[in-house]
Amino acid sequence: MKFSRISTSTNITMVHAGRHELAFRVRCGRGYQSGYVRLRPGMFDANTLDCRMREHPSGKMVVSKAWDVFNHEQNKMAVPCFTPWLNGRDLGDVWFDIPNYQDGERGALNTEFGFHVSHPGLADVRLVVVEAHRRNFHWGMVETLRIEPDSRKPAPIEPVKRVRENPREPWLFLHGCSAKQARAQFRANQALRAPIARMLRLFEAGHVVPYVNNEQVIAAAAFLTESPAWIALAKKKLRELCSMPTWARRPNPRVMHGDNDMGPGYNLTAVSMLAHLLWDKLDHEERGLALWKAREYGRRLYEFSVLNKCWAAGMGDIVTHESGTLLGQSIGAMVFYHEFPEARDWLAWAHGRMLHALDTAPVDGRAFWISYSSNFVLSHAAAIFDFGGVNLFRMPYLANVADAILRCRHTPSSLCDVAQMGELYSRHILATVAKYARSSEAAWGWHWYWKTLAKRYGDKHFVGWQDMLWHFPKGRPPKDDHTRSHIFKDTGMAFLRTSEEKPRFCCVYQSGMGAGRHGFRLRNRYNLETHSVGADGGVFVLVDGAFVIMSNPGCYRKGFQNESVVTVDGAGHYMDGRWLGCDIKESWLSKMRSFQCMNGKTVAIGDNTGAYREELGVMRSRRKVTLLKNAPCLVIEDSIQLRIPHKLAAFYQCTGKIKEIGPGRFEFISGNMAELSRNDAYKNDPPRRLVLEVANPDRYRIRIMESQMVLPYIYGMNTGQSRKQYKGIGTAPPPRPQHLAIVVPCKTREAIFRVEMKPL
Repeated sequence: MKFSRISTSTNITMVHAGRHELAFRVRCGRGYQSGYVRLRPGMFDANTLDCRMREHPSGKMVVSKAWDVFNHEQNKMAVPCFTPWLNGRDLGDVWFDIPNYQDGERGALNTEFGFHVSHPGLADVRLVVVEAHRRNFHWGMVETLRIEPDSRKPAPIEPVKRVRENPREPWLFLHGCSAKQARAQFRANQALRAPIARMLRLFEAGHVVPYVNNEQVIAAAAFLTESPAWIALAKKKLRELCSMPTWARRPNPRVMHGDNDMGPGYNLTAVSMLAHLLWDKLDHEERGLALWKAREYGRRLYEFSVLNKCWAAGMGDIVTHESGTLLGQSIGAMVFYHEFPEARDWLAWAHGRMLHALDTAPVDGRAFWISYSSNFVLSHAAAIFDFGGVNLFRMPYLANVADAILRCRHTPSSLCDVAQMGELYSRHILATVAKYARSSEAAWGWHWYWKTLAKRYGDKHFVGWQDMLWHFPKGRPPKDDHTRSHIFKDTGMAFLRTSEEKPRFCCVYQSGMGAGRHGFRLRNRYNLETHSVGADGGVFVLVDGAFVIMSNPGCYRKGFQNESVVTVDGAGHYMDGRWLGCDIKESWLSKMRSFQCMNGKTVAIGDNTGAYREELGVMRSRRKVTLLKNAPCLVIEDSIQLRIPHKLAAFYQCTGKIKEIGPGRFEFISGNMAELSRNDAYKNDPPRRLVLEVANPDRYRIRIMESQMVLPYIYGMNTGQSRKQYKGIGTAPPPRPQHLAIVVPCKTREAIFRVEMKPL
């Protein structure tokens, strides 16, 4: 292969260019370097990234566009992978980024990767295509290869005097207290005794809360109670984690959903906290196991996050798969800072990524999954304060997250918010802000959540480590009126609600972006948590706090056909048929143009023009949402104009069933909240209802349709060779929702759709 076919940066001298291996020397300074590889357009068949999945309930196989990983049974990445070698050392595997729909159609892929150079000068680099991808990828496809200083920066941090002088004295999450003081405060809190005793019985019986780090809870309980039963359970958990040969969920630990994803971050946090708080209770063998496992996975996560710049902790973001993984790296580095010389590098890198996450997070505190995502960054901020005395709680996102949690406590905007782990994390976020930012409003919110969840979960009320380690004054309610409608401006998410504390009627309407417009300017990659189709004009409608209209749950083939929006040719969004994507153009972003909250009504107007695929020629798409508070009545008016005629329709996704009750009038009945959220605490909630009335129904063809769902492959629920669609989940399939389609009977260049909704 000719060297001249590849455009390289001036510091690269090519040595060998073969079909499956590139070898070159690069002149670079000491420190972190970044490589960039881009393929020539049209060279790669992007259809090889598609994943065939089984649709429910039809049973037919459908195509979901551009995944990174195929079904588990195929056990390989879909995107091309290669292994960089630096001066003869294998750095791991790098995979190409999922393209946006335009690059996918042009067959253009790119990726970035990072590495660290210890000494300035010439370095020998080899890029070797992994064997599994040699049939569909080779270096002759490459257009551009660059090596330059990495834009990502470490943020070194030194321990405070107390941690330096007494490295084995517990300090993590103790907020300056000694172990003796923390235990005394805990024992004085009589309200915790019964819940913690019940929780021990639950743990011993094998009960777990999904997506909650149960080992951290066990560590705190064993440390504070000094109970033989809790200590025995903690030691058992530590031995189990450390005796596992690998923390991978797949045979190949170099794949994203193997050793180098969120699971190891959870486990490293757990091992670090168990060892740190119980060090004087562990025997010599247990201490050795903890040190060995923490060092192994601290190194793995650090090297992986440096190498894979665009994936799972590599860039640093508020989203779970980045901040959750980074938390394990940072906690492990702080706890074992004095044992491992390399820990200071791990910590500086993880802290730098967390600072980037906070820099790019929505400035008004409302992340995509506000409870799940925020919890990891809050834990890092608390640990950094205890370890290095650095106060991150003045940064805009952390300064506003408690207010965002409290505003949304009666108005969830996702099923995550009403899952048990989402409710627990909301309380724990408030606990962290109350303790470290000394917020009286957050303290009041912690007490509110404690009473609410204790009543809701009864004997299965879960006590978090934050609830045990810290004690809170009663605090005071928020000064701002949380019964008024509100907009989170950075993400364009509007909450239109009636005036009761728990609103009788509420609409969550977003024309914006989960990352926020502030974050968009600072990031170069967006994924499912920072950009979702629902952010482009989608509405959720709640009656008495229950979802009646929302996105089609349990469906990974996301697009406008699964949202309550106006569709072009049945869909129209640039993410239709896709779940992952990157390189989003600013012109594609929706915008909330105005929001007015008055005494009798709230009005929000959004512009979603750019969200449609460019070739559809959408010239204007506006949605006006008006809540008449006293009626109450929700009016949604959509106007859309096209350059050339297409089929236009408005979709409304019901969580349960829809019944026609008259010309243009329909009753929407909510699905069961327990089944929707996988939370049994809501199993006795009655269905909620609203009436939707279509203006001028004679102009349209109105149909009630069953939703067709494509269940997610990554949980083992959907395979190409098996009809056992729910294998591995252990529960019944999610309820099959319905949707209402208001269809213009012929192709047209413009349409106006207007509906009114009233709760029953």
